[in-house]
Amino acid sequence: MSILVTGGYGNLGSNITLRLAEAGYEVLAHGVNPDEPDYLAAQPAEVRDRITRETADLRERDELAALFERREITGVIHSAALLPYVSRELQANVEINATGTLALLELAATHGIDRFVYVSSGSVYPNRGPDGQPYHESEPTAPSIERPYSITKYIGELYCEYFRATERLETVSVRVSRLWGPPGAATGDWAYPMDRLVNAGLEGRAVVHEYGGDHPNDYTHHRDAADGIVRAYEAPTSRLKQSVYNISGGRHVTVSEIADICRSEFPEVEFEFGAGYWYELRQSIRPPFDISAARRDLGYNPASFERRLRDYIEYRRALPEKNK
Repeated sequence: MSILVTGGYGNLGSNITLRLAEAGYEVLAHGVNPDEPDYLAAQPAEVRDRITRETADLRERDELAALFERREITGVIHSAALLPYVSRELQANVEINATGTLALLELAATHGIDRFVYVSSGSVYPNRGPDGQPYHESEPTAPSIERPYSITKYIGELYCEYFRATERLETVSVRVSRLWGPPGAATGDWAYPMDRLVNAGLEGRAVVHEYGGDHPNDYTHHRDAADGIVRAYEAPTSRLKQSVYNISGGRHVTVSEIADICRSEFPEVEFEFGAGYWYELRQSIRPPFDISAARRDLGYNPASFERRLRDYIEYRRALPEKNK
């Protein structure tokens, strides 16, 4: 009997897979491309032996059905998605993020799955700038109509609510905010401030801006997100007071805070920011998440941002030169 983790070899999915395997579960780590990097190869044998790699295209229902037929699956954690920096093409987003989710829900219901955890996104909330009240799960959703990713992630939530309301399947949706951390090492236009400054520190390259230090966001480390998601899978039904939970760091972190930590880790490199926002960053600024429900019902307790960033810098320093 195994738990199926879709996207199980991606940045978030590999952390979910590892968290489950370390807890003693048998895991089917799903992916689309059999040549995806194996982020779990370095784990101890007793952990690797609990992980089986599976390949299936979320757009091909027959492939998914065959997977459910040949494996005894007891639970599903659906983290696979077409991300906005990969494609903003509407049809592709609908096929993978919406229709693919519906196919998985139908198969899970047919096969009597214990629980289906859907990894959603903070992008389903209205974009009201950084100064509003923290996002709470009970407030109305309003995904941007200009972002196919946001629209289709919200549709996935609605599908989960339908299966839950009709008692066909127990579902829990988890909204995550601004994921970062190992095994990824982001570069380019979509990189978060942490990656940009750590990249510069490793290269010995100064980062000096007249503005940007006040730029805030609520970031979620992959390990913390994986822990919250697995807790949503494991929690007794009697403890789940709602069907949707926020998972994040639970507070705003500014670029100045990130720069302070990087300055202490790379004392030979200059990191200086003036006041205001870092306008070149691609990510919109939004309020932090209220994670009180996840703390109460799931026992979720994310590590401090400083600890996670220092651990990330240590991880990056230990990578082979070509992978830094």
